[in-house]
Amino acid sequence: MALPRPRVFIAHSSNCPPEDACGCRAFLTATELYLGTLGCVPVYDKAYLAGGCEWSPELMRLMGSCHGMVVLVSPHALGSRHVRNETRIAEFMRANSEGSFVLLPVLLPGVRRPDLDGNGSELKELGLSKYDLVYWTADAGPGKPPEKLAKSLLPLVERRGSLPHPEVTEYVACRIAGLSDAVLERTAEILGVTTLAYARHHTSQRVSRGLLTERPLAEFGDPCLMREALGYFLGRLADRSHRQEIVDLVVPYARVPRGAADQLQALSKAARGRVALLESRSGHTAEMYLRRASESPDPWLVHRPVPRTGMPWVESIVGDIRDFLHRELCFGEPCGPAELHKVLVRHERESGGPVTVALHEPAEARLLQRLPEEFPRLLFLFSSAQVTDAPPALGSRNRLISLTPGQERDMLATHRRFHGAHAPYGPV
Repeated sequence: MALPRPRVFIAHSSNCPPEDACGCRAFLTATELYLGTLGCVPVYDKAYLAGGCEWSPELMRLMGSCHGMVVLVSPHALGSRHVRNETRIAEFMRANSEGSFVLLPVLLPGVRRPDLDGNGSELKELGLSKYDLVYWTADAGPGKPPEKLAKSLLPLVERRGSLPHPEVTEYVACRIAGLSDAVLERTAEILGVTTLAYARHHTSQRVSRGLLTERPLAEFGDPCLMREALGYFLGRLADRSHRQEIVDLVVPYARVPRGAADQLQALSKAARGRVALLESRSGHTAEMYLRRASESPDPWLVHRPVPRTGMPWVESIVGDIRDFLHRELCFGEPCGPAELHKVLVRHERESGGPVTVALHEPAEARLLQRLPEEFPRLLFLFSSAQVTDAPPALGSRNRLISLTPGQERDMLATHRRFHGAHAPYGPV
């Protein structure tokens, strides 16, 4: 699930007439187009507000919806109280976002650094010289935006949706953000991840991305950079619950094939036939697959039915699933078929995935016929050591890409080693 693209406000002076030789209107247009190519949504007052609304509540709300601001400092902007006030608001937003709000002054032709603090400058009191300024030279012209503009906005673009799984990346990044710069840099080095020297606060995002990168192994016991990284930094996290949350996400993302996650996501959206088969030796492997497919810090709701004694086998599983749904989704009250269908659709929409039933046993024909008929909105995942005997009606789309026995064993061993409350940390 992609996050909304970052919205970047463009602060500029409107006092430049079209015939003015400075041409700063062309730089505004070029900035708007360039931000779009970088993956941002450009925002500026005249594009959204009617004339005379610069300091209306609408403008304040507009700026409040943004994740950064580019200040185009033209000769006209030096004398603009509106640019001054907009930049002051941006400084407030930056201070109250712990630096995640990007404030980027861009000096257009005709403006030098000393001009920012010169007599007669409305921007003097802001002290913009303290920021890492971007220079847009006359030689380059509007047609060639400075590379530093893209470089400075890169952390923001990465945080706000350009990653394959931004929500999970952000979740892990928040849990490792308390590590020292030295530990984060060393972890990045272990993972082979490059960091941004000009954006130290973004290192946790880069490390998180490296931890969540798929890293398949050929055989059990092969060296692994993800294991080495976990062994290095997990023990330095004070909160043990954060350690376990990180392991619960990192291990499935590093080991479960992305193709299998795509298969599960496609089945979860199918109108019918929501049945998946997985060749595995452990029922815990199915949980890892579902965690990977969830693409969210909160995994899909999973139930593992337990057959009841004194009842026919299929009926006991159907009854157990029905009781689970009534207990978890209907507050313990029985639901009719129509009402249960509505509740399941709503749950799927709100949580981003279906209620899933995981059965660690072969896909027996009686279950395959009865369960989808009884619960068409559920996703059923059958995991067993042998799936070749499954009915022909379940084709390749239902058979998930499986790990080799050695790969599966390594994934489970890695999770067990690092997840336990008393897991040892140190060199792997």
